[in-house]
Amino acid sequence: MLPSTGALDVSSILAARIPPTITSKIAGNAPVELKELSIKFYDILSLKGAYSCEIRKRLDIREVCLGTHEEDGDREHGHPGPKQVRVVCEVDVLPGACKLRGIGCWLPI
Repeated sequence: MLPSTGALDVSSILAARIPPTITSKIAGNAPVELKELSIKFYDILSLKGAYSCEIRKRLDIREVCLGTHEEDGDREHGHPGPKQVRVVCEVDVLPGACKLRGIGCWLPI
């Protein structure tokens, strides 16, 4: 389960400090500040009434990486793409998310 700030509103979430014991469990080359912001972003998404808040509560951030978005760069002229942060999460797919015979909800039966 994704670590949480435990706060109940956006201002409190953004002001909360994330202990190093939590951010150190998240892989990737991003600085601690970006790992903290990732946790806070997902905390905001989990606030009651937010779109897909129930799914967000089941997410587990595994990796936060800082890099460039190569597809938007101009390799021919030596210009890398813009900076990007990539957040990798895991989620358990529960039986309620599947249709008959365990086929995912995005596939026709």
